Amino acid sequence: MAVGRPTYLFIVCSAHPRVGKTLTARLLVEFQHANGRPVAAFDLGSDGPALTEFLPAFSTPASIDEIAGQMALFEQIISADEVPKVVDVGQRALASLFMIMRGINFEEEANRRLIKPIVLFVAAPDDVSARAYAILYEQFQTFGFTLINNEHVVQGCDLATLSPPSFAGMPTLVVPELSADLQAWCDQRPCSFADLHRSGPDVLSEELWGELDAWLRRCFGQLHEWELAMTTSDINGSSDESLS
Repeated sequence: MAVGRPTYLFIVCSAHPRVGKTLTARLLVEFQHANGRPVAAFDLGSDGPALTEFLPAFSTPASIDEIAGQMALFEQIISADEVPKVVDVGQRALASLFMIMRGINFEEEANRRLIKPIVLFVAAPDDVSARAYAILYEQFQTFGFTLINNEHVVQGCDLATLSPPSFAGMPTLVVPELSADLQAWCDQRPCSFADLHRSGPDVLSEELWGELDAWLRRCFGQLHEWELAMTTSDINGSSDESLS
């Protein structure tokens, strides 16, 4: 088995279209960039506006419809280069991606290369989400799993039926709801949250800038705590292995 720092592979997916998947992928990419890390993102059939439209400098389109596209994508995401990877998985590509992973024994190869896949499942409070989440968790038990609670979609409903595993007591990451006016700004393409934040009152009103500032602080604060929990989990796991 490889020894060293893991390369994180973040797989953002959902059983439903238009639930905030690409929004979550954008936050992940920008969080990595804000922390001074190189990051590579792949747009695998977005159901709405594409990740490549929002963040063209960091993301590339990908396809698994043909063998050539599959090989190109997997060659990049299995690279143990310590560069975090983010894959925004369109709902129509969800089943195909994980079937391919099972077929090529991706788990074993990822473990050998010290790739740490983390599934960020954007939830909806229904049986479809619960079943899809349970199937993925059952079939890919070496992957990490985290639920995403997009407040705009979930609207306060209970996600407990999905019984999520957690990192250090953090079962979900919450994406706070945006006002309609700020959402309209964030839906423009291209759009970097960080660039919009830096533009300040030259572009946004003081009220909207304050909302964006609070929103980003909450999102990035959660991601920071989540990342610390993952790091602690990896360190503890490595210590356990060295003692066995």
